[in-house]
Amino acid sequence: MTIIPSPQFDLIYIPVLILCAGLFVFSGLRQKYPVSTVAALTAFLMVLFVVGLKIISYPINEWQNIFSHKQVEILHSKYLPGGVIFVGFGLLLLKFILKIRLSILDSLILGLPLIGIVQRLDCLLSGCCYGTTTHLPWAIHYSNISPAFNQQVSEELIQVSATSSLGIHPTQLYYVLGFLLVFIFLILFRKRVKTPGSLALLGFILMAVSRFIIEFFREPVGNKLSSMQFAGVNLLQWIILALVLLSTYVLYRREKHCCAPVLVPAKEYLRKSSLLLFVAAVLVWNFSRILAYSEFFFLQVLIALSIVVVIIRLFQKSTIPALRYSTAATLFLTIVLMSQKSTDTIINNDSIFMPQKWWDVKASAGGGNYDKINYDCGGNETGRTPEHYSIVSGGFTYNYLRSRKQHLQAGLNLGKMYDSGELLYGMNSTGTSSNMNSLSINFINPYFKYDFPKFGFGIGYNFLLTNETNALPDLYFRAGRREKYFFDVNLADNLYSSGLAGVWQMGMGSGFGNPDKHMFRAGISTVESKLIAYADAEFLLYDRLFMRTTLDVGNKIHGMVGLKYQIRKNR
Repeated sequence: MTIIPSPQFDLIYIPVLILCAGLFVFSGLRQKYPVSTVAALTAFLMVLFVVGLKIISYPINEWQNIFSHKQVEILHSKYLPGGVIFVGFGLLLLKFILKIRLSILDSLILGLPLIGIVQRLDCLLSGCCYGTTTHLPWAIHYSNISPAFNQQVSEELIQVSATSSLGIHPTQLYYVLGFLLVFIFLILFRKRVKTPGSLALLGFILMAVSRFIIEFFREPVGNKLSSMQFAGVNLLQWIILALVLLSTYVLYRREKHCCAPVLVPAKEYLRKSSLLLFVAAVLVWNFSRILAYSEFFFLQVLIALSIVVVIIRLFQKSTIPALRYSTAATLFLTIVLMSQKSTDTIINNDSIFMPQKWWDVKASAGGGNYDKINYDCGGNETGRTPEHYSIVSGGFTYNYLRSRKQHLQAGLNLGKMYDSGELLYGMNSTGTSSNMNSLSINFINPYFKYDFPKFGFGIGYNFLLTNETNALPDLYFRAGRREKYFFDVNLADNLYSSGLAGVWQMGMGSGFGNPDKHMFRAGISTVESKLIAYADAEFLLYDRLFMRTTLDVGNKIHGMVGLKYQIRKNR
Protein backbone atom coordinates (compact mmCIF):
# COMPACT_ATOMS: atom_id res chain seq x y z
CA MET A 1 0.00 0.00 0.00
CA THR A 2 1.34 3.42 -0.99
CA ILE A 3 0.43 6.43 1.16
CA ILE A 4 0.62 10.02 0.00
CA PRO A 5 1.33 12.10 3.15
CA SER A 6 -1.02 15.01 3.85
CA PRO A 7 0.43 18.34 5.04
CA GLN A 8 -2.88 19.39 6.61
CA PHE A 9 -1.89 20.52 10.08
CA ASP A 10 -5.41 20.74 11.54
CA LEU A 11 -6.89 17.62 9.91
CA ILE A 12 -6.68 15.50 13.07
CA TYR A 13 -4.69 17.71 15.45
CA ILE A 14 -7.54 20.04 16.46
CA PRO A 15 -9.99 17.11 16.99
CA VAL A 16 -7.30 15.53 19.21
CA LEU A 17 -7.12 18.75 21.27
CA ILE A 18 -10.92 18.75 21.59
CA LEU A 19 -10.79 15.12 22.75
CA CYS A 20 -8.11 16.02 25.30
CA ALA A 21 -10.25 18.85 26.67
CA GLY A 22 -13.22 16.49 26.81
CA LEU A 23 -11.10 13.97 28.69
CA PHE A 24 -10.18 16.56 31.34
CA VAL A 25 -13.84 17.55 31.69
CA PHE A 26 -14.95 13.91 31.93
CA SER A 27 -12.27 13.11 34.53
CA GLY A 28 -13.16 16.09 36.70
CA LEU A 29 -16.91 15.48 36.62
CA ARG A 30 -16.40 11.76 37.23
CA GLN A 31 -14.49 12.65 40.39
CA LYS A 32 -17.40 14.94 41.41
CA TYR A 33 -15.44 18.18 41.38
CA PRO A 34 -17.41 21.47 41.19
CA VAL A 35 -18.06 22.55 37.63
CA SER A 36 -16.04 25.77 38.08
CA THR A 37 -13.03 23.70 39.21
CA VAL A 38 -13.43 21.41 36.19
CA ALA A 39 -13.59 24.38 33.81
CA ALA A 40 -10.51 26.06 35.31
CA LEU A 41 -8.34 22.94 35.42
CA THR A 42 -9.36 22.00 31.86
CA ALA A 43 -8.35 25.39 30.44
CA PHE A 44 -5.14 25.51 32.50
CA LEU A 45 -4.01 21.98 31.62
CA MET A 46 -4.86 22.36 27.92
CA VAL A 47 -2.75 25.53 27.70
CA LEU A 48 0.16 23.67 29.32
CA PHE A 49 -0.38 20.69 27.01
CA VAL A 50 -0.30 22.74 23.79
CA VAL A 51 2.66 24.87 24.95
CA GLY A 52 4.53 21.70 25.97
CA LEU A 53 3.84 20.10 22.60
CA LYS A 54 5.28 23.08 20.73
CA ILE A 55 8.11 24.52 22.82
CA ILE A 56 10.02 21.22 23.03
CA SER A 57 10.23 21.26 19.23
CA TYR A 58 12.42 24.39 19.36
CA PRO A 59 16.17 24.22 20.03
CA ILE A 60 17.12 25.55 23.45
CA ASN A 61 19.10 28.39 21.88
CA GLU A 62 15.81 29.75 20.42
CA TRP A 63 13.97 29.76 23.74
CA GLN A 64 15.44 33.16 24.57
CA ASN A 65 13.78 34.60 21.47
CA ILE A 66 10.46 33.06 22.50
CA PHE A 67 10.52 34.63 25.96
CA SER A 68 11.86 37.96 24.69
CA HIS A 69 9.02 38.21 22.15
CA LYS A 70 11.34 38.35 19.17
CA GLN A 71 10.15 37.03 15.83
CA VAL A 72 10.23 33.22 15.70
CA GLU A 73 9.03 30.76 13.12
CA ILE A 74 5.83 28.89 13.91
CA LEU A 75 6.62 25.17 13.73
CA HIS A 76 3.83 22.69 13.08
CA SER A 77 5.75 19.82 14.64
CA LYS A 78 4.62 18.43 18.00
CA TYR A 79 6.46 16.43 20.64
CA LEU A 80 4.02 14.46 22.79
CA PRO A 81 6.35 13.85 25.77
CA GLY A 82 6.72 17.62 26.13
CA GLY A 83 2.95 18.02 26.47
CA VAL A 84 2.75 15.15 28.97
CA ILE A 85 5.58 16.63 31.09
CA PHE A 86 3.91 20.06 31.18
CA VAL A 87 0.54 18.52 32.11
CA GLY A 88 2.21 16.50 34.87
CA PHE A 89 3.69 19.70 36.27
CA GLY A 90 0.27 21.35 36.04
CA LEU A 91 -1.40 18.49 37.91
CA LEU A 92 1.18 18.84 40.66
CA LEU A 93 0.32 22.53 41.01
CA LEU A 94 -3.43 21.81 40.98
CA LYS A 95 -2.98 19.34 43.83
CA PHE A 96 -1.94 22.26 46.06
CA ILE A 97 -4.10 25.00 44.52
CA LEU A 98 -7.45 23.26 43.97
CA LYS A 99 -6.78 20.24 46.23
CA ILE A 100 -7.38 17.72 43.45
CA ARG A 101 -6.89 14.05 44.33
CA LEU A 102 -4.66 11.45 42.68
CA SER A 103 -7.78 9.53 41.70
CA ILE A 104 -8.30 11.99 38.84
CA LEU A 105 -5.29 10.39 37.15
CA ASP A 106 -7.16 7.07 37.07
CA SER A 107 -9.89 8.71 35.01
CA LEU A 108 -7.40 10.45 32.74
CA ILE A 109 -5.51 7.26 31.95
CA LEU A 110 -8.64 5.56 30.60
CA GLY A 111 -8.99 8.16 27.85
CA LEU A 112 -5.30 8.63 27.04
CA PRO A 113 -4.96 5.46 24.87
CA LEU A 114 -7.99 6.49 22.79
CA ILE A 115 -6.47 9.92 22.16
CA GLY A 116 -3.17 8.22 21.32
CA ILE A 117 -4.94 6.12 18.68
CA VAL A 118 -6.29 9.22 16.93
CA GLN A 119 -2.92 10.98 17.20
CA ARG A 120 -1.05 8.03 15.64
CA LEU A 121 -3.52 7.90 12.76
CA ASP A 122 -2.50 11.52 12.14
CA CYS A 123 1.14 10.34 12.10
CA LEU A 124 0.25 7.66 9.55
CA LEU A 125 -1.35 10.21 7.22
CA SER A 126 1.38 12.84 7.62
CA GLY A 127 4.21 10.32 7.18
CA CYS A 128 6.10 10.89 10.45
CA CYS A 129 7.21 8.30 13.06
CA TYR A 130 7.70 5.72 10.31
CA GLY A 131 9.47 2.36 10.66
CA THR A 132 12.52 0.59 9.28
CA THR A 133 12.54 -1.24 5.94
CA THR A 134 10.92 -4.67 5.76
CA HIS A 135 9.59 -7.22 3.28
CA LEU A 136 6.66 -8.34 5.42
CA PRO A 137 3.27 -8.61 3.68
CA TRP A 138 1.82 -5.71 5.68
CA ALA A 139 4.66 -3.31 4.83
CA ILE A 140 3.58 0.14 3.62
CA HIS A 141 5.14 2.44 1.02
CA TYR A 142 5.18 6.23 1.03
CA SER A 143 5.12 8.44 -2.08
CA ASN A 144 8.10 10.45 -3.28
CA ILE A 145 7.09 13.55 -1.25
CA SER A 146 7.35 11.80 2.11
CA PRO A 147 10.07 12.02 4.80
CA ALA A 148 10.60 8.25 4.51
CA PHE A 149 11.30 8.53 0.78
CA ASN A 150 13.77 11.41 1.29
CA GLN A 151 15.57 9.52 4.05
CA GLN A 152 15.97 6.42 1.89
CA VAL A 153 17.27 8.53 -0.98
CA SER A 154 19.86 10.14 1.32
CA GLU A 155 21.01 6.67 2.39
CA GLU A 156 21.16 5.63 -1.29
CA LEU A 157 18.67 2.83 -0.74
CA ILE A 158 16.59 4.07 -3.69
CA GLN A 159 17.04 6.45 -6.60
CA VAL A 160 15.53 9.92 -6.80
CA SER A 161 13.57 8.77 -9.85
CA ALA A 162 11.70 6.13 -7.80
CA THR A 163 7.95 6.63 -7.41
CA SER A 164 7.70 5.41 -3.83
CA SER A 165 9.79 4.34 -0.86
CA LEU A 166 10.79 0.81 0.01
CA GLY A 167 8.43 -1.19 2.20
CA ILE A 168 8.62 -0.10 5.83
CA HIS A 169 7.09 -1.21 9.12
CA PRO A 170 3.78 0.60 9.77
CA THR A 171 4.90 1.57 13.25
CA GLN A 172 2.03 4.05 13.50
CA LEU A 173 -0.38 1.11 13.30
CA TYR A 174 1.73 -0.77 15.83
CA TYR A 175 1.18 2.17 18.17
CA VAL A 176 -2.58 2.00 17.49
CA LEU A 177 -2.62 -1.72 18.30
CA GLY A 178 -0.57 -1.12 21.47
CA PHE A 179 -2.89 1.65 22.67
CA LEU A 180 -5.92 -0.52 21.99
CA LEU A 181 -4.50 -3.41 24.03
CA VAL A 182 -3.59 -1.04 26.87
CA PHE A 183 -7.13 0.35 26.92
CA ILE A 184 -8.68 -3.13 27.03
CA PHE A 185 -6.30 -4.23 29.80
CA LEU A 186 -7.08 -1.16 31.91
CA ILE A 187 -10.83 -1.68 31.52
CA LEU A 188 -10.51 -5.32 32.62
CA PHE A 189 -8.27 -4.59 35.62
CA ARG A 190 -9.57 -1.18 36.72
CA LYS A 191 -11.47 -2.64 39.70
CA ARG A 192 -8.56 -4.73 40.95
CA VAL A 193 -6.29 -1.84 41.89
CA LYS A 194 -6.90 -0.53 45.40
CA THR A 195 -4.95 2.71 45.76
CA PRO A 196 -5.93 5.99 44.02
CA GLY A 197 -3.43 6.71 41.26
CA SER A 198 -2.34 3.08 40.85
CA LEU A 199 -4.44 2.57 37.73
CA ALA A 200 -2.70 5.56 36.13
CA LEU A 201 0.69 4.12 37.10
CA LEU A 202 -0.29 0.76 35.60
CA GLY A 203 -1.34 2.47 32.36
CA PHE A 204 1.95 4.33 32.20
CA ILE A 205 3.87 1.03 32.61
CA LEU A 206 1.86 -0.69 29.87
CA MET A 207 2.29 2.17 27.39
CA ALA A 208 6.02 2.34 28.16
CA VAL A 209 6.36 -1.41 27.50
CA SER A 210 4.49 -0.94 24.21
CA ARG A 211 6.88 1.86 23.20
CA PHE A 212 9.89 -0.29 24.22
CA ILE A 213 8.79 -3.03 21.80
CA ILE A 214 7.91 -0.67 18.94
CA GLU A 215 11.36 0.96 19.14
CA PHE A 216 12.82 -2.21 17.58
CA PHE A 217 10.87 -1.45 14.38
CA ARG A 218 10.97 2.37 14.30
CA GLU A 219 13.40 4.32 12.12
CA PRO A 220 15.71 6.28 14.49
CA VAL A 221 16.21 9.25 12.12
CA GLY A 222 15.56 12.55 13.92
CA ASN A 223 15.68 11.04 17.42
CA LYS A 224 19.11 11.17 19.07
CA LEU A 225 18.07 8.87 21.92
CA SER A 226 16.97 6.20 19.43
CA SER A 227 20.10 6.47 17.31
CA MET A 228 22.52 5.69 20.19
CA GLN A 229 22.86 1.92 20.59
CA PHE A 230 24.20 -0.06 23.59
CA ALA A 231 24.17 -3.89 23.52
CA GLY A 232 21.62 -3.91 20.72
CA VAL A 233 19.21 -1.65 22.62
CA ASN A 234 19.02 2.08 22.02
CA LEU A 235 19.35 4.70 24.74
CA LEU A 236 15.62 5.53 24.74
CA GLN A 237 14.81 1.87 25.42
CA TRP A 238 17.28 1.79 28.31
CA ILE A 239 15.57 4.84 29.81
CA ILE A 240 12.13 3.25 29.30
CA LEU A 241 13.35 0.02 30.89
CA ALA A 242 14.64 1.86 33.98
CA LEU A 243 11.38 3.78 34.34
CA VAL A 244 9.30 0.61 33.95
CA LEU A 245 11.26 -1.21 36.65
CA LEU A 246 11.04 1.74 39.04
CA SER A 247 7.32 2.25 38.36
CA THR A 248 6.60 -1.45 38.81
CA TYR A 249 8.30 -1.40 42.22
CA VAL A 250 6.35 1.69 43.26
CA LEU A 251 3.08 0.09 42.07
CA TYR A 252 3.86 -3.08 44.05
CA ARG A 253 4.58 -1.11 47.23
CA ARG A 254 1.45 1.02 46.85
CA GLU A 255 -0.82 -1.95 46.38
CA LYS A 256 0.80 -4.00 49.14
CA HIS A 257 0.49 -1.24 51.74
CA CYS A 258 -2.76 0.23 50.49
CA CYS A 259 -5.46 1.51 52.75
CA ALA A 260 -9.03 2.61 52.18
CA PRO A 261 -8.96 6.11 50.64
CA VAL A 262 -10.54 8.91 52.66
CA LEU A 263 -12.91 10.76 50.38
CA VAL A 264 -12.90 14.44 51.25
CA PRO A 265 -15.73 16.45 49.64
CA ALA A 266 -14.35 18.72 46.94
CA LYS A 267 -14.65 22.43 47.71
CA GLU A 268 -15.35 25.14 45.19
CA TYR A 269 -12.50 27.64 45.03
CA LEU A 270 -13.94 30.38 42.81
CA ARG A 271 -11.15 32.89 43.45
CA LYS A 272 -8.43 30.31 42.81
CA SER A 273 -10.23 29.15 39.67
CA SER A 274 -10.28 32.73 38.34
CA LEU A 275 -6.56 33.10 39.10
CA LEU A 276 -5.86 29.86 37.20
CA LEU A 277 -7.72 31.21 34.18
CA PHE A 278 -5.72 34.43 34.40
CA VAL A 279 -2.46 32.44 34.49
CA ALA A 280 -3.67 30.40 31.50
CA ALA A 281 -4.33 33.64 29.57
CA VAL A 282 -0.86 34.94 30.52
CA LEU A 283 0.72 31.74 29.18
CA VAL A 284 -1.22 31.98 25.90
CA TRP A 285 -0.21 35.62 25.54
CA ASN A 286 3.46 34.87 26.29
CA PHE A 287 3.72 31.88 23.92
CA SER A 288 1.44 33.25 21.21
CA ARG A 289 4.39 33.62 18.83
CA ILE A 290 4.91 29.86 18.61
CA LEU A 291 1.20 28.98 18.34
CA ALA A 292 -0.56 28.51 15.04
CA TYR A 293 -3.76 30.53 14.87
CA SER A 294 -5.88 27.37 15.09
CA GLU A 295 -4.18 26.55 18.41
CA PHE A 296 -4.46 30.13 19.66
CA PHE A 297 -8.15 30.36 18.73
CA PHE A 298 -8.91 26.97 20.33
CA LEU A 299 -7.29 27.98 23.62
CA GLN A 300 -9.01 31.37 23.61
CA VAL A 301 -12.42 29.76 23.13
CA LEU A 302 -11.68 27.25 25.88
CA ILE A 303 -10.66 29.97 28.34
CA ALA A 304 -13.70 32.09 27.39
CA LEU A 305 -16.09 29.19 28.00
CA SER A 306 -14.40 28.51 31.34
CA ILE A 307 -14.83 32.17 32.29
CA VAL A 308 -18.55 31.90 31.55
CA VAL A 309 -18.84 28.84 33.80
CA VAL A 310 -16.98 30.52 36.68
CA ILE A 311 -19.11 33.69 36.37
CA ILE A 312 -22.33 31.67 36.50
CA ARG A 313 -21.15 29.81 39.59
CA LEU A 314 -19.97 33.08 41.12
CA PHE A 315 -23.45 34.61 40.94
CA GLN A 316 -25.18 31.37 41.95
CA LYS A 317 -23.07 30.43 44.95
CA SER A 318 -21.19 33.42 46.28
CA THR A 319 -22.91 35.71 48.78
CA ILE A 320 -19.73 37.52 49.85
CA PRO A 321 -19.40 40.85 47.95
CA ALA A 322 -15.60 40.95 48.32
CA LEU A 323 -15.27 37.53 46.73
CA ARG A 324 -17.57 38.49 43.88
CA TYR A 325 -15.77 41.74 43.14
CA SER A 326 -12.22 40.32 43.30
CA THR A 327 -13.12 37.26 41.24
CA ALA A 328 -15.01 39.32 38.64
CA ALA A 329 -12.07 41.76 38.42
CA THR A 330 -9.63 38.90 37.81
CA LEU A 331 -11.87 37.46 35.11
CA PHE A 332 -12.19 40.89 33.48
CA LEU A 333 -8.39 41.25 33.39
CA THR A 334 -8.24 37.76 31.87
CA ILE A 335 -10.61 38.81 29.08
CA VAL A 336 -8.57 41.95 28.36
CA LEU A 337 -5.31 39.97 28.29
CA MET A 338 -6.79 37.39 25.90
CA SER A 339 -7.26 40.11 23.29
CA GLN A 340 -3.60 41.15 23.23
CA LYS A 341 -2.49 38.86 20.38
CA SER A 342 -0.83 40.58 17.45
CA THR A 343 -3.13 40.34 14.45
CA ASP A 344 -0.19 40.87 12.10
CA THR A 345 1.63 37.88 13.55
CA ILE A 346 -1.44 35.73 13.06
CA ILE A 347 -1.91 36.70 9.44
CA ASN A 348 1.76 36.50 8.45
CA ASN A 349 2.59 33.21 10.13
CA ASP A 350 -0.50 31.06 9.71
CA SER A 351 -2.45 29.74 6.77
CA ILE A 352 -5.81 30.66 8.34
CA PHE A 353 -6.73 34.20 7.28
CA MET A 354 -8.40 36.35 9.91
CA PRO A 355 -9.33 39.76 8.43
CA GLN A 356 -10.49 41.32 11.69
CA LYS A 357 -11.34 40.38 15.24
CA TRP A 358 -11.86 42.35 18.42
CA TRP A 359 -13.53 42.40 21.82
CA ASP A 360 -16.26 44.76 23.02
CA VAL A 361 -16.45 45.53 26.74
CA LYS A 362 -19.59 47.36 27.85
CA ALA A 363 -21.45 48.60 30.92
CA SER A 364 -24.80 50.33 31.32
CA ALA A 365 -27.38 51.52 33.84
CA GLY A 366 -31.05 52.23 33.36
CA GLY A 367 -34.51 52.20 34.86
CA GLY A 368 -38.11 53.15 34.44
CA ASN A 369 -41.61 53.33 35.82
CA TYR A 370 -44.69 51.22 35.23
CA ASP A 371 -48.15 50.59 36.64
CA LYS A 372 -48.87 47.35 38.47
CA ILE A 373 -52.28 46.14 37.35
CA ASN A 374 -54.59 44.98 40.14
CA TYR A 375 -57.31 42.42 39.45
CA ASP A 376 -60.33 41.18 41.38
CA CYS A 377 -61.31 37.53 41.83
CA GLY A 378 -63.15 37.57 38.51
CA GLY A 379 -60.05 38.69 36.62
CA ASN A 380 -61.27 42.25 36.09
CA GLU A 381 -58.90 45.18 36.41
CA THR A 382 -59.59 47.18 39.56
CA GLY A 383 -56.80 49.70 39.46
CA ARG A 384 -53.09 50.39 38.94
CA THR A 385 -50.26 51.03 41.42
CA PRO A 386 -47.21 53.10 40.34
CA GLU A 387 -43.96 51.10 40.59
CA HIS A 388 -40.38 51.56 39.41
CA TYR A 389 -37.36 49.42 38.54
CA SER A 390 -33.65 49.93 37.89
CA ILE A 391 -30.99 47.81 36.23
CA VAL A 392 -27.18 47.74 36.10
CA SER A 393 -25.30 45.47 33.71
CA GLY A 394 -22.00 44.74 32.01
CA GLY A 395 -20.66 42.30 29.48
CA PHE A 396 -18.23 41.49 26.73
CA THR A 397 -18.55 40.42 23.09
CA TYR A 398 -16.16 38.64 20.75
CA ASN A 399 -16.42 39.97 17.17
CA TYR A 400 -15.22 38.06 14.14
CA LEU A 401 -15.44 40.04 10.90
CA ARG A 402 -14.73 37.42 8.26
CA SER A 403 -15.53 39.86 5.47
CA ARG A 404 -17.64 42.92 4.93
CA LYS A 405 -20.52 40.53 4.35
CA GLN A 406 -20.21 38.35 7.45
CA HIS A 407 -20.01 39.56 11.03
CA LEU A 408 -20.09 37.01 13.85
CA GLN A 409 -20.70 37.99 17.47
CA ALA A 410 -20.62 35.84 20.60
CA GLY A 411 -20.85 37.36 24.02
CA LEU A 412 -22.06 37.39 27.58
CA ASN A 413 -24.06 39.97 29.53
CA LEU A 414 -24.67 39.92 33.26
CA GLY A 415 -26.37 42.25 35.67
CA LYS A 416 -28.88 42.89 38.39
CA MET A 417 -32.43 44.26 38.27
CA TYR A 418 -34.29 45.86 41.19
CA ASP A 419 -38.09 46.07 41.21
CA SER A 420 -40.24 47.88 43.77
CA GLY A 421 -43.33 45.99 42.65
CA GLU A 422 -44.26 42.39 42.03
CA LEU A 423 -43.52 42.12 38.32
CA LEU A 424 -40.66 39.76 39.20
CA TYR A 425 -42.85 37.86 41.63
CA GLY A 426 -42.60 34.10 41.23
CA MET A 427 -38.88 34.21 40.47
CA ASN A 428 -38.01 33.59 44.14
CA SER A 429 -35.99 36.78 44.47
CA THR A 430 -35.00 38.14 47.85
CA GLY A 431 -35.37 41.63 49.22
CA THR A 432 -32.15 43.58 49.13
CA SER A 433 -33.05 47.20 49.76
CA SER A 434 -34.51 49.03 52.71
CA ASN A 435 -37.96 48.39 51.21
CA MET A 436 -38.60 44.76 52.05
CA ASN A 437 -41.22 44.58 49.31
CA SER A 438 -38.50 45.35 46.81
CA LEU A 439 -37.33 42.40 44.74
CA SER A 440 -34.00 41.89 43.00
CA ILE A 441 -32.80 39.34 40.51
CA ASN A 442 -29.40 38.51 39.04
CA PHE A 443 -29.23 37.38 35.45
CA ILE A 444 -26.70 36.18 32.91
CA ASN A 445 -27.22 36.30 29.15
CA PRO A 446 -24.99 34.36 26.73
CA TYR A 447 -25.84 35.09 23.09
CA PHE A 448 -24.74 34.57 19.48
CA LYS A 449 -25.40 36.77 16.42
CA TYR A 450 -24.56 36.45 12.75
CA ASP A 451 -25.04 39.46 10.44
CA PHE A 452 -25.08 39.35 6.64
CA PRO A 453 -25.55 42.33 4.28
CA LYS A 454 -29.32 41.98 3.91
CA PHE A 455 -30.32 40.11 7.05
CA GLY A 456 -29.08 38.98 10.44
CA PHE A 457 -30.20 36.68 13.22
CA GLY A 458 -29.27 35.88 16.79
CA ILE A 459 -30.12 33.52 19.62
CA GLY A 460 -29.36 33.46 23.32
CA TYR A 461 -30.84 32.89 26.73
CA ASN A 462 -31.44 35.08 29.77
CA PHE A 463 -30.79 32.89 32.80
CA LEU A 464 -32.47 34.35 35.87
CA LEU A 465 -30.30 33.21 38.76
CA THR A 466 -32.95 32.28 41.29
CA ASN A 467 -33.93 29.14 43.14
CA GLU A 468 -36.25 28.34 40.28
CA THR A 469 -35.43 27.82 36.60
CA ASN A 470 -37.31 30.83 35.21
CA ALA A 471 -35.64 32.30 32.14
CA LEU A 472 -36.34 34.21 28.97
CA PRO A 473 -35.14 33.23 25.49
CA ASP A 474 -33.18 35.79 23.51
CA LEU A 475 -34.14 36.06 19.83
CA TYR A 476 -33.09 38.63 17.24
CA PHE A 477 -33.86 39.11 13.55
CA ARG A 478 -32.95 41.88 11.11
CA ALA A 479 -33.95 42.44 7.48
CA GLY A 480 -32.39 45.17 5.33
CA ARG A 481 -28.99 46.82 5.09
CA ARG A 482 -27.52 48.25 8.28
CA GLU A 483 -25.87 51.17 6.45
CA LYS A 484 -29.18 52.19 4.83
CA TYR A 485 -32.51 51.16 6.33
CA PHE A 486 -33.45 47.98 8.14
CA PHE A 487 -36.31 46.44 10.09
CA ASP A 488 -35.64 44.41 13.22
CA VAL A 489 -37.59 42.55 15.87
CA ASN A 490 -36.26 40.96 19.04
CA LEU A 491 -37.39 39.19 22.18
CA ALA A 492 -35.38 40.00 25.34
CA ASP A 493 -32.34 40.92 23.23
CA ASN A 494 -32.05 44.21 25.15
CA LEU A 495 -33.30 42.99 28.53
CA TYR A 496 -29.80 43.29 30.00
CA SER A 497 -29.69 47.07 29.37
CA SER A 498 -33.27 48.29 28.88
CA GLY A 499 -34.92 46.18 31.55
CA LEU A 500 -38.66 45.73 31.26
CA ALA A 501 -38.80 48.02 28.23
CA GLY A 502 -36.49 45.60 26.44
CA VAL A 503 -38.53 42.42 26.88
CA TRP A 504 -39.62 42.74 23.27
CA GLN A 505 -39.04 45.42 20.64
CA MET A 506 -39.95 45.98 17.01
CA GLY A 507 -38.78 48.89 14.90
CA MET A 508 -36.67 50.34 12.12
CA GLY A 509 -33.19 51.81 12.02
CA SER A 510 -30.29 53.09 9.95
CA GLY A 511 -26.51 53.39 10.12
CA PHE A 512 -26.59 56.52 7.94
CA GLY A 513 -23.93 55.13 5.62
CA ASN A 514 -21.43 54.17 8.33
CA PRO A 515 -22.85 51.70 10.90
CA ASP A 516 -19.35 51.23 12.39
CA LYS A 517 -19.58 54.77 13.83
CA HIS A 518 -23.26 55.40 14.53
CA MET A 519 -26.59 53.61 14.58
CA PHE A 520 -30.15 54.72 15.26
CA ARG A 521 -33.24 52.62 15.94
CA ALA A 522 -36.84 53.51 16.79
CA GLY A 523 -39.97 51.46 17.26
CA ILE A 524 -42.52 50.15 19.74
CA SER A 525 -42.49 47.96 22.84
CA THR A 526 -44.77 47.23 25.82
CA VAL A 527 -44.54 47.29 29.60
CA GLU A 528 -47.43 45.78 31.61
CA SER A 529 -49.69 45.66 28.54
CA LYS A 530 -49.06 49.33 27.80
CA LEU A 531 -47.68 50.28 24.39
CA ILE A 532 -44.60 52.52 24.46
CA ALA A 533 -42.33 54.05 21.82
CA TYR A 534 -38.54 53.80 22.04
CA ALA A 535 -35.53 55.45 20.41
CA ASP A 536 -32.11 53.79 20.61
CA ALA A 537 -28.84 55.45 19.49
CA GLU A 538 -25.19 54.37 19.49
CA PHE A 539 -22.44 56.73 18.42
CA LEU A 540 -18.66 57.04 18.52
CA LEU A 541 -17.36 59.33 21.26
CA TYR A 542 -13.61 59.01 20.81
CA ASP A 543 -11.41 56.49 19.02
CA ARG A 544 -12.89 53.10 20.07
CA LEU A 545 -15.18 54.43 22.82
CA PHE A 546 -18.93 54.40 22.09
CA MET A 547 -21.94 55.66 23.96
CA ARG A 548 -25.35 54.03 23.77
CA THR A 549 -28.54 55.60 25.06
CA THR A 550 -32.20 54.61 24.99
CA LEU A 551 -35.36 56.57 25.72
CA ASP A 552 -38.75 54.85 26.01
CA VAL A 553 -41.86 57.02 26.28
CA GLY A 554 -45.49 56.01 26.84
CA ASN A 555 -47.62 56.61 29.85
CA LYS A 556 -44.35 56.22 31.75
CA ILE A 557 -40.69 56.97 31.01
CA HIS A 558 -37.86 54.44 30.72
CA GLY A 559 -34.23 55.10 29.88
CA MET A 560 -30.72 53.70 29.71
CA VAL A 561 -27.20 54.99 29.17
CA GLY A 562 -24.08 52.90 28.62
CA LEU A 563 -20.52 52.83 27.32
CA LYS A 564 -18.76 50.36 25.04
CA TYR A 565 -15.05 50.07 24.33
CA GLN A 566 -13.48 48.07 21.48
CA ILE A 567 -10.27 46.23 22.35
CA ARG A 568 -7.81 45.43 19.52
CA LYS A 569 -10.13 46.78 16.84
CA ASN A 570 -8.25 47.87 13.70
CA ARG A 571 -9.57 50.95 11.98
